[in-house]
Amino acid sequence: MSVIWNAFSREGCLSAVAAMLWRLGFGAASLGLACLPLLFGLAPDLAIAQAQTAVCSNTPAAEERIECTEDATSTSNIEIEAVDIDIDTSVDSEPGIHAKHEGTGNVEVDVRSDTASTIDSAGSDSHGIHGEHAGTGDIIMKVKGTEITTTGDSSHGVYAEHTGDGNIDIDVTDGSDIDIQGQGDEFAIRAALVGDGDIDVLVDDTTTNSTIDIRHRGVGTSTVRVTNSTIDSDHKNGILNQHTHTNLDSTKNGRTDTNTYVVDTDITLSGTAGVAVLGEVSSKSTLGDVLVDVDGAMIKTTGVSAIGIKGRNFADVGDVDVNVRDSTVESVSVGIEATRSSNGRGAVRLDVQDTEVTTTKNYGFGIKVNNGSEDATADDVHTVFIEDSTITTKGFEAHGISSNRQSVGDAVIEIRNVDIVTES
Repeated sequence: MSVIWNAFSREGCLSAVAAMLWRLGFGAASLGLACLPLLFGLAPDLAIAQAQTAVCSNTPAAEERIECTEDATSTSNIEIEAVDIDIDTSVDSEPGIHAKHEGTGNVEVDVRSDTASTIDSAGSDSHGIHGEHAGTGDIIMKVKGTEITTTGDSSHGVYAEHTGDGNIDIDVTDGSDIDIQGQGDEFAIRAALVGDGDIDVLVDDTTTNSTIDIRHRGVGTSTVRVTNSTIDSDHKNGILNQHTHTNLDSTKNGRTDTNTYVVDTDITLSGTAGVAVLGEVSSKSTLGDVLVDVDGAMIKTTGVSAIGIKGRNFADVGDVDVNVRDSTVESVSVGIEATRSSNGRGAVRLDVQDTEVTTTKNYGFGIKVNNGSEDATADDVHTVFIEDSTITTKGFEAHGISSNRQSVGDAVIEIRNVDIVTES
């Protein structure tokens, strides 16, 4: 950590402290005791963290971090390509790498490791890597084989924040490790897009102890792929892919789909009332489908009222598809859920194969499928297909499979070679 001593040098101590002690009636002996640590070259107990020098460079020196900006008049791209960096920041609002564009052009950040790349940030609101855009253009962030640690409040590991129009593209791969130690809403990877554009996030061969948090508030598709990775978190959610339209221009009336893919990934979640894998369209007055596709996953939740896998849709018109294959889901409240809310209409489809589902809560559900829409038509299908699977519920009056349709039309449930065990 960089520190400044201000008056706490040998000479500064002798001159500044002498006057104070003399006024208080103390003599030279007290002066010597007060300055004794410095006289022998020892550091004082009080040190003041100092901001790192910000440089727009691919090769920051010791005590430097990377920061590149373009103002609203700019039509240039920001391009950062950093290899084998070692950045350590300790001041609030001081990301390890920060790229901010307010004009027209892309924000491109590429951090990789040939031998080792590390970013440590200790201040509040000091993200490991932060890409911002307030104009028109894309944010493209690629992180390969990099260790990122944040310890301050509201400090994310990799953060893309777009308040204009354009796409967000994030890849975190090749053995990257993101360690989030803050005590609030800090996320391993966060993407937030307010305007129009698509979000595409790939997480592969990566380990983290916090949430992958993806939020789209405009028109466009949000796609998250997590493969060959490990999430072991005490946060509320493991993976959240959410379309919420607080700032949506109703005249655009565009698609707002969310697609979430999880393959060969372990997720352990201890947060309260959370979901290990959640894909949803959470706002009305829009069109959008929800797809959650899980293959070869090991999912375990232990927090109160937690859910393993969930797809949920509140759009005026939109479907929900949840597919789970060759996976193990151990959860508290609900193992696997597909829900279409009451305010709109659309199809609900759930497909579970070669999967073990276990829940522990009283009145819980192994598999829960619900189409609460009273406006759904006969064309809005409601299908549940479960094959070569085991469903175990351990709570009092818990349900193995629950299927509910509120509107006209059929609810079709097809079960093949499935063991359902209720232990209480």
